[in-house]
Amino acid sequence: MKPRELNHVCFTVGDLDRSIAFWSLLLGDGPVRRIEYDGPTDAAVTGYPGVRMSAAYFGLPGGVLLELFQYHEPPGVPAGSHETYVVGNAHLGLVMPDLDETCRRLEGSGATLWSGGPVRLVGGEHDGGRSMYVRDPDGITIELLELPD
Repeated sequence: MKPRELNHVCFTVGDLDRSIAFWSLLLGDGPVRRIEYDGPTDAAVTGYPGVRMSAAYFGLPGGVLLELFQYHEPPGVPAGSHETYVVGNAHLGLVMPDLDETCRRLEGSGATLWSGGPVRLVGGEHDGGRSMYVRDPDGITIELLELPD
């Protein structure tokens, strides 16, 4: 049986307020809601007895939600590596209307422009477009894509 739809993508973050500031800047809008999780259902779903988490939800294109979770109990720990070649690592791909403007907007946000800036794509599905990798303040990789005209 095939999935009916993509509902959400979730990243665990170290500081939810810092992440809300960054993602609000990148996405051009703030979270649609914030929630605290600490009940028995949350413990059952996550498998962590006594779990306590703070969450923020952002709307993405197509009705998909971006969830950002900060674990308080058990306390979050930094990832061993954020390198994209590490097995199990993932990135979020977003189509943006103007990568130059996006780069300017992200200056001073705590983001790392991993590619150094937009790269012209040659060949493949997005030939003539531009792409770049950005890392948020927690090291989460986001691929920003500007489609060709």
